[in-house]
Amino acid sequence: MTGADSRTAVNNAMGGMTQVTGMVAGGAMLLILVFAHSPLAYVPTTALAAEILVSAIGLFDLADLRMLYRMTHREFLMSVATTLGVLTLGVLPGVLLTVALSLTWLLSVGSRAHDAVLGRAKGHKGFPQYRRLSRRQDDPRTPALSV
Repeated sequence: MTGADSRTAVNNAMGGMTQVTGMVAGGAMLLILVFAHSPLAYVPTTALAAEILVSAIGLFDLADLRMLYRMTHREFLMSVATTLGVLTLGVLPGVLLTVALSLTWLLSVGSRAHDAVLGRAKGHKGFPQYRRLSRRQDDPRTPALSV
């Protein structure tokens, strides 16, 4: 009912947890638009833009970006490129730029085959476990087992 990102961000910031809050917000918006539309004409556009800007800032999570940077630098760079592309080019061109970058990355990774020579891990009972010999040289090499 109220699916705009700015309204969703305000709803989350105010502690709304269920779908009932969205229905109440939609009903309140409907009542305001029907009965109080005249005073809304005098609200400056900059005030409305400020409300959307504050809501959008609430959607930005720096802690998640730090975690993404620690986990995979490439995904972090993709996130930064998406943000900069949307801010500078607009929503649709920014997202299309990100899709193009993602496809380029996918093709570059997919075109390089990865291989590994495996050895059976020592000291494991039951189902055999295999490791890359490049990491553990002391594991015995299994003949004809390359992945």
